[in-house]
Amino acid sequence: MAMETDYEGVEFPTDVISVIYSFCDPATVCRGAAVCTDWYNAQAEQYDYVWKVMTLERWGFASDRPKDMPYKLYYGAKHLRKVKWEKGRPADFKMMPLRGHKNYINCTLLYDPLVFSGSADGTAKIWKRTGTTFSDMYTLEHGSLVTALEYYDEKWLYSGDSNGIVHLWEVDSGKQLFAVQHSTAAAKVAINSIVVDEDSEVVLSAGEDGSVVVWDDSLKNRQAELQHTSHGGIAAPILYLECAWDKKQQVVSVSRADVFVWDTRSAKKALHHYSHAPQDISCASWNYTSDLLVFGTNSGVIHIFNTKTGVEEIHQNGGHGKITAIKIKGERIAAGTSSGICLLFTYRPGSLHLTSKQLQGHTGAITDVALDDIKVISGSVDGCSMVHSAMNGDKMFALLGGSMVPRDNDPPHPLKPWISSVKFDDVQLLAARNSMMRVYHFDLH
Repeated sequence: MAMETDYEGVEFPTDVISVIYSFCDPATVCRGAAVCTDWYNAQAEQYDYVWKVMTLERWGFASDRPKDMPYKLYYGAKHLRKVKWEKGRPADFKMMPLRGHKNYINCTLLYDPLVFSGSADGTAKIWKRTGTTFSDMYTLEHGSLVTALEYYDEKWLYSGDSNGIVHLWEVDSGKQLFAVQHSTAAAKVAINSIVVDEDSEVVLSAGEDGSVVVWDDSLKNRQAELQHTSHGGIAAPILYLECAWDKKQQVVSVSRADVFVWDTRSAKKALHHYSHAPQDISCASWNYTSDLLVFGTNSGVIHIFNTKTGVEEIHQNGGHGKITAIKIKGERIAAGTSSGICLLFTYRPGSLHLTSKQLQGHTGAITDVALDDIKVISGSVDGCSMVHSAMNGDKMFALLGGSMVPRDNDPPHPLKPWISSVKFDDVQLLAARNSMMRVYHFDLH
């Protein structure tokens, strides 16, 4: 016999209803709000945290919410903007193209309201945003491929080029303050990377010959040189260079086959050296706060190396081809693959856990990834940039890059064609696409 239950007169406290809503999707919350006054009030403005939680889970760029706008209305505005975008109205995203380079863009930086770009046309550019438009402030002549950029102290820009010259520029005026040759050898050594150790006030430049030079921040004093060589004594081009900003005074350099950890105070000898299979490492990212270096390989394996102990902690096969791009943020790791799948892992000591969803949507190899606690950004050879949720793997936005037809003065990057890099901050996403950049602005103001 079925048990008869009379719920008449049962009332749930508003806080309990809000907890129930936290397990529902937006459509269910809206239907629940139509039941009665209590259920409506539980998701109304005074209990707006119900919609706040859903907003942060669903939309990656949520810091642009006007202070007087309830999260429920904000969620609706975001949803409407997405619908309009998918129906072919990109203006709702305030997409701003940045044109001016005559060859592919090789490196970019985003420090709102400034954007920096380096190109194979032999120039770097400084762009500045005013409202929803960008202006080309300065063109910095290099004479060869611009290979590296680094912004420092909100005043200076360091750049490197394929002729092996490290440049120092004043951002406000666009004037070159100093330039120096990376290598003391007669042969030109292309610069692969530049980083600044803000605590020690030193600049580090990495060369194609496997050398890392430590300069003072004026570039006038050459303080030390770190030689990145394998066990066989062979110098290898440096793929990745990063330094810690929390007074550890450590530097990590990664080549196609080796990982070195250095202390800039005693630069003659590496703290740790990890030797890997020749020509296998394809990309790397370091979380110096947790001392974890993650790198991907051409063989499709993801490795986690502890830069404090000098021990490899984990290696795990991604299962989707070559690892083409990788980033670590906190305990999350995003890895792009040659098959177009982006893998999102959660790190726990001794193990890597794949999230419930693989981040799908690209039809070509992924060229770059970026992430924070809310979202994962990926760019691809399919000309598309995608935004996925870092919480549940759902797709947030698919930002198409436009026509794939080749144009004059718009050659693709030789190693990362179409979308070569992606950067983002709280309200905008920067995608470098061949010789131009696109800034997608998500501000609702």
